[in-house]
Amino acid sequence: CWSTDLNVKVAGSPGLYTWHQDSTYAGLEPAEKVLTAWVALSDSTVESGCLKFLPGSHHSQLPHEEIPTQKNLLSLGQVIPKEYIEPYMDGCESGELNAGEFSLHSFRCVHSS
Repeated sequence: CWSTDLNVKVAGSPGLYTWHQDSTYAGLEPAEKVLTAWVALSDSTVESGCLKFLPGSHHSQLPHEEIPTQKNLLSLGQVIPKEYIEPYMDGCESGELNAGEFSLHSFRCVHSS
């Protein structure tokens, strides 16, 4: 099965995507066999707020809280509490892409931008 979403982050806006796992709300099962494909429509750099990944975080589903804010672009304001992501933060990787490039990540990989 598959689904398609269009996530837009307007240049210069204060909008952000908090640390989350796509598997939390999308309803595709089994989550360990689902990938997220992300295609950069424009250059995505650290300066512009590219995706950041926490390697190793894909092994289990982590708890999320719903804390809607004006800046959080996730529909329900979902966020993983800090105590659950702190063990992974030292390995944080930035996923810079040029326009037209793509990345694939596990449906359960914790990421933000």
